[in-house]
Amino acid sequence: MSFVHLLNHSEYSMLQATCRTNDILSKAIENNQVAAALTDNGNMFGVLEFYFTAIKKLKGAIKPLLGCQIYVDAQSSGQSDPYHHDRLVLIASNQDGYQSLTKIVTYGHLEGFDQKPLVTLDVLRANSKGLIVLYGGIDSLYAKHILHDKKQNADHWIKSYQDIYSYDNFYLMLQDHGLPEEKTLLKATRISADERQAQLVVTNSNHYVTPDDHDSHKILRCIEKKIKLKDFDQMVENGSMSNDF
Repeated sequence: MSFVHLLNHSEYSMLQATCRTNDILSKAIENNQVAAALTDNGNMFGVLEFYFTAIKKLKGAIKPLLGCQIYVDAQSSGQSDPYHHDRLVLIASNQDGYQSLTKIVTYGHLEGFDQKPLVTLDVLRANSKGLIVLYGGIDSLYAKHILHDKKQNADHWIKSYQDIYSYDNFYLMLQDHGLPEEKTLLKATRISADERQAQLVVTNSNHYVTPDDHDSHKILRCIEKKIKLKDFDQMVENGSMSNDF
C-alpha cells in the first residue's frame, strides 16, 4: 500500500506554510504516491486550485483529497477546559463530505470567529456526513492534556468526537517530527486507541515541500510572530515552538 500525506498545509495557511498547491501534488507524484490531501488551517481557499491542478493540469495522475484543519471551541464539549481551542482534521470522502466541510468552515468564519474561526461540537454533529476525521498530534488538546498527566481529560476529547463520527471514519494520528514530547504522545495514543477502539493513521504535518525550503519557512514564521531569527531558534531549542511543526 502506498503512503499518502494526509496533512499538508499550503501558502493559504497564512504565514504558516510555504507549500504551493501544485508543488504538493508534483512532489507526491515524484514519490509515487497515488493521492495527496490539502488541509489548510481554518480555510479552504486553496481547494479549487488544488483540485483542478490534479484533475486537469496533471490529467488525473494523482487523486486530490480535499480537507481542512478545523479549530474546535474548547468550551463546547461540556467539560471545563483551560484552553481556547482544539484542532481536528476533516477530509471529504465524497460530495456529501465536501458539502459538510464547506458548511463547517463557513460557520467558523461567519458565526464562530474568536481569534480563529471556531466551530462547536454541535456544528460538527450537524454536518458530519461524508467526512473522514483525523485527531491527535502535538497541537491537539488530547496531546496537551496527556503531556500534563491528565489522561481523563484527554480521553474526554476522543469520546466527544467518537460520539459524532463512526468507527470507520475516525482515526487517531501517530506523528513524529523529532520533538521530544512526541515519544510520550506516541505511546499514549496507542494505549488510548486500544482503550477507545479507535483506528490509527500515521501522518506528519507538512508546512514546506523540500528540506531546501526550511529557511524560508522559518523566516515566514518569524514574520508571523514578529520575532527575529535568533529568537525563533531559541524558542525551538526551549520547546516553546513545538506546536508549530
